Parts: sequence; structure tokens; C-alpha cells
Amino acid sequence: MYEWPINEKENLILGNINSNVGIITLWTRSKLIADKIPSNLYCAIGQLYFNGGINFILRNCLANKNIRCLIVTGQDLAKAGDTLLALKNNGVDENNHIIGIPNFKIHKEIPKEAINKFRQNVEILDFRGKTFEEIINKINQLEKKESYGASEIFPDNKIEPPEKLPSDSVVVKIKEKTIGRAWLEILYNISSFGATKPTSYGGFQKELINVLSVITDEDPFEPKWEEYFQFSKEELEEYIPQVTKNIKIENIHYTYGQRLREVQLKDGNKIDQINNIIDILSKEPYNRRAIAFTWNYENDPKSKEPPCINLVHVLVQENTLYLTVYIRSNDMYEAWPRNAFALRRLQGEIAKEIGKSVPLKIGPLTTISGSAHIYDKNWTDTKEILDKNRDSILMRSTLFGNLINFRIDQKGNFLIRVEEEKIKVTHTDIDGNPIGNYEGKVAGELIAQISNNNLISEISHALDLGSELQKAEIALKTGKQYIQDKQLIL
Repeated sequence: MYEWPINEKENLILGNINSNVGIITLWTRSKLIADKIPSNLYCAIGQLYFNGGINFILRNCLANKNIRCLIVTGQDLAKAGDTLLALKNNGVDENNHIIGIPNFKIHKEIPKEAINKFRQNVEILDFRGKTFEEIINKINQLEKKESYGASEIFPDNKIEPPEKLPSDSVVVKIKEKTIGRAWLEILYNISSFGATKPTSYGGFQKELINVLSVITDEDPFEPKWEEYFQFSKEELEEYIPQVTKNIKIENIHYTYGQRLREVQLKDGNKIDQINNIIDILSKEPYNRRAIAFTWNYENDPKSKEPPCINLVHVLVQENTLYLTVYIRSNDMYEAWPRNAFALRRLQGEIAKEIGKSVPLKIGPLTTISGSAHIYDKNWTDTKEILDKNRDSILMRSTLFGNLINFRIDQKGNFLIRVEEEKIKVTHTDIDGNPIGNYEGKVAGELIAQISNNNLISEISHALDLGSELQKAEIALKTGKQYIQDKQLIL
């Protein structure tokens, strides 16, 4: 025997087990809806944040075929309600992808026959934007129906996370030109090196601590779009103002824009922290106090929905505006790309306003994700995205016939030559200007000098330099000709 609900029990509000009705509240807190609707009118009430939760709705409904109607209500910030309706109206293809939603599929363990049984027997009513009274009236009008069959329970979605690889446990740095490229690197690093641990909501997560992501070239107003993003351009444009503007959304506790743009002071006045940043840096570009917070220490430590983005810090250096953001808890699969695009837009808007007084370039956006995690429900999809896209999106270079990742090292380059019975190395900046000289007779000696001075920031550059210095040492000892980046002929 099993106990229903079979999934997400701790996150559901149970009512009348004999009711035909389930209520899905999307991003709106389920308790807010449950407080307004008599418990005898529904079997269960629960939220649906993102598409992945549809798998568990489907599993619960197929395990309890007395549920004949799902009412969808509340704020649909991630458009998961649209995906659920697409499942009802369109069904799935041979690979369990919901038709019309190509980037999301139902667990392979749930057969298509069972999915179609659900579609044929469970009515889904779109009551987004409707009042509580309208929902109650509709439930009272529904005809009582019998169960449409015996309970069906399917094996759990088979998750095969990669074995955790050794890594630095406190800081992971990812630097890319665009948000799309950085996201693939983030997914790869968490999948490969993240620690697996439980979550507060049931299930598991893979987590890295302090993922520092640096985005250098993303256009704040015309971002580079990638087909592998798990949201549409329209969804992104709807989300961005929730971070950049003072927007209140009905039945949503707060938006980041509200926290940044309207802070209630003790004297009764309100302050727009972003405008305050603009005023400070317009007058004193060198000021280090251009900072904004979303955390309300009086309420948030005990809140069930405290803000994840906590701190926004703007600095100007050499006529360039930098934005650094601290995010205490970050769902890197679902939330980080949206966060990053919205924060980049905010950075662009701040630079544009300050630029009216002080000419500015837009520098990198840096996000520091304290807990950077991927939930187990997204592990399989993460692997599929990486398998399909990671190799094709990264820049590549050829070294001795092998492909390696290549990025320009912002700390400069090294020119290597063998002369006067020594290996001589000239350190240059990225424009080729000489800025230092090193010399020695063995590769290890030079590696120690360069490493001790912390002159390399890219792993691929370090590996390349080590290889070149070893070639130079062999050439010096054997009397062969050494030419940098050319194969040594022995």
C-alpha cells in the first residue's frame, strides 16, 4: 500500500480526499489560496513554480484517479501554467516531449498511454486572473464524477548524477563574454564538482559554494540569445522589470525591484536605492558607497520567502562602471540566467543615467552565488543541455592536433626564446607591450618564478606555458632549435 500524495506531500495542503478537485496556485503562495477556499471543496492545493513540477502533478493524479479537475490560478511568473495546458491540449511526442514545448519533457518512466489517460479524464481549468468567488462558484457547479480507474504508480525518474570530482570547495570563477556561455560553464561545474545534499523542500541538490561569474561583453539592452535557454524572449522581457522597476505583482510577496526601489525608513520616508546610487556616482564617481540591499533584517531571517538577491554594489574605475551582486541562494538552472539578464539590464540603465554627468563604459557584471545549486529534478535536463551544446559554444584552439578551451588571459602573454644558454621569457600585456623579463636553465625554475608572481589566470594558458617551457628546456639541453608554438624536431 502507498500513502497519497506520493510526491511533494510536504509541499501540499490537503483538504477533502474524496473531492474531484485539485488546485494549482503557480507562484502564488498556496496558503493564501487555501485560506480563502473551504477545505471540503478541494483534494489538495499546491504551487507550480517551473515546468519540472508538472511531472509530480501528473504522478499524483495518476495515483489518485478520483481527481477529475485541476484548477490553475495565481501568478504564473515562469509560464508553467501554459506548459500544463499544452500538455492537456497537445499531448506528448514519442520522446515524451510536450508538443509545442520543445525544451521540456515528461519523465520517461511515465508511459504515453498513461499520459493520454490523464488528458482524456482530467479537466484543466485556467482560472488565472479570476477571483476567489469565481473559483468557489465553479467548483460548486462541477458535476461529481467517479474515479476513472485503478491507481497507477511508476518508477522514480532514474537520476544518474556524475560522480563528484575533487575541487576547490569555496570559490569557483567563471568568466565569459555572454550570459549564455557562462551558464553552460556554470552547469558543467556544478554537475561535475558540486556536493550532493538534501534541500529544505524535499529531494536533493548539487551545490558549489561561492560561484563567481563574470560577464564581460553582454549587451544590456540587446542580449545574445541562445536556443538552449529554458525560457522565451517574451518571458525574459516580462521578468526584467521585476528587478529593474518598482513593480508590485498581485499575490506575490515582493519583487526585487520593490526591495531596491522603495525602502521604508524609520522616519516614514521612502528611498529609491537605485536612484540614490545614481546620485552618488554622478557627483563622485570614485565613491565606494553606491550600494543597495534587499534584506530586511527585521523580517527576512524568519521568513519562508526571504530574497535570494541580497546586495548590489556599483563601482566606477577608469571611466568604467562595474556591478557586483551577491546572491545568497541561487538555483543556477532555473533562476540564474534570468537574474543575470535582469541585473545586466539594471547595470546598463544605471550607466546610462550616470553617463549624463560622467562619460562611462559598461564594465563586467559579477554575480557571487553563495549557494549555487541545481535541484535533482533538473539533473537529467542539465546533462542533455551540456551534451548537446557545451562543445559547440566554447571557443576552441588547436594545440598539437588536440582541441583545448582557449580564452585570452587578461594577465598577459609570454614570449619564449632560447639564447645565451638560457631560457628567456618576456611577459607582455594583452596588447603585446613588454612588462617583465624572466630567465633560467630549466622549466621548473621559470614556472616557479611566474607562478609565485601570480601572472596567469587561465588554466589553458598555464598548461600551454608549461608545455612550451619544457620544450625550451629540451631544446637547450640537446642543442635543437626552439621556436615557440612549433613542434620540437628531435
